[in-house]
Amino acid sequence: MEKLIAVFVVGLLSAITQVAATGELHDAVCEGDLKEITRNIDGGFDLNSQDSKYGETPLHKAVLCDQVSAAELLLIKGAEVDVEGGRIVGTPLYVAAYRGNIVIAKFLINQGANVNARAKDGSTPLHAAAFGGDVSVAKLLIDMGADVNSKKRFGATPLHRAAEYNNALVAELLIQRGAKIDAKTQGNMTPLDMAVSLGHKKVAKLLKTHGSKSIETPPSQDYLLLMATFENELKKAKQALDKGAYVDTKEPFSGGTPLNFAVSQGDLSMVKLLLDYSADVNGGMQDDATPLHNAAKQDHLSIARLLIKKGANINARNMSGETPLDWAVGSRDMSELLIKYGASNNQSPEHDWNNPDLEY
Repeated sequence: MEKLIAVFVVGLLSAITQVAATGELHDAVCEGDLKEITRNIDGGFDLNSQDSKYGETPLHKAVLCDQVSAAELLLIKGAEVDVEGGRIVGTPLYVAAYRGNIVIAKFLINQGANVNARAKDGSTPLHAAAFGGDVSVAKLLIDMGADVNSKKRFGATPLHRAAEYNNALVAELLIQRGAKIDAKTQGNMTPLDMAVSLGHKKVAKLLKTHGSKSIETPPSQDYLLLMATFENELKKAKQALDKGAYVDTKEPFSGGTPLNFAVSQGDLSMVKLLLDYSADVNGGMQDDATPLHNAAKQDHLSIARLLIKKGANINARNMSGETPLDWAVGSRDMSELLIKYGASNNQSPEHDWNNPDLEY
């Protein structure tokens, strides 16, 4: 126990020091203060570390503050051009595309940025440009090889995004460059369905002019279940389950099940509901991360206790060989809980995790 506490304290002190340094460097980057940026970097600051508020790296901050010189300096000093961060957990190019900053977008691409890099939700910089509505950035991305038919979580393409946010000029460009006009989301919606449902008449007219026809196919119960868990709609989730939704249906991009989503969002009531309908407590995502991994990472103690009680493999490993205990770094309470019920960084014999004494 003393060793665990010591490791936790050392990690906490290191984190506090890093947070302070992060703030100084981010401020210098946003102000374009190259001397102060250099001073921080030469002091040993991790160029790819994220701030505690939005998860932004210094390079993300340079893009947000339109500081090309600062971005150039950061890359020269070793920053990763495709580093992930920010609230959308995407690359700096994603941010530039959303903001419509073609100067920085060109600069990042010239520095090797991946035009098809995916954010956490599966969206690409072209999705971001379609959302933001900047035609010049969208054209740049397509010219540099962006996939006009790439799908984000739940199957939306850049054309769906343009329709959703009423960006007719970007929609026109996407169609001209090969976008599938009647591509369907996992919920069976075409871009035209989306435009009509939101009252975006200009985009709807454009899509009809190019031959689109509204599919109007009712979404499946599996899709409704995924959306309900993603949006914390307990009643809708139960309705979908009662109408035959498969409790372990998978979202195409991440491979996540409704239980994975509910755990990640800390929705204990939803987790209980899904487990009551026999959800696979060890059902992993594409990287083999289990619900318990996600509970450990998000520090959801009550959910972790419930998962363990329901039979979660406490030493399950993802594709990188990491256990839930590895993902609990920084949380003393979570680490203690996992260790109490047999967690180990080494392979260990199977245990009976159905402990009736667990409370949640």
